[in-house]
Amino acid sequence: MAWGRSNEEWNRTAHLMTLIATIHSDPDSGRSPTLADYHPYMPEPETPTATPEMLRAIGLALKRQRPEVADGG
Repeated sequence: MAWGRSNEEWNRTAHLMTLIATIHSDPDSGRSPTLADYHPYMPEPETPTATPEMLRAIGLALKRQRPEVADGG
């Protein structure tokens, strides 16, 4: 029960800290602050990895969605 309360308090505090840091951050400086930057109980998010098969599938899906352009002649 104590852990749940502590976690909830950190959720609130980390959300406020992230909001304030986002407001005061420079958009051109790179990555925006995330909740995991300020929350001690939240694990860092895993970086997704893309395999060549996944990239090929995405490329094929995008080709199917692209509308045909009529010739200007």
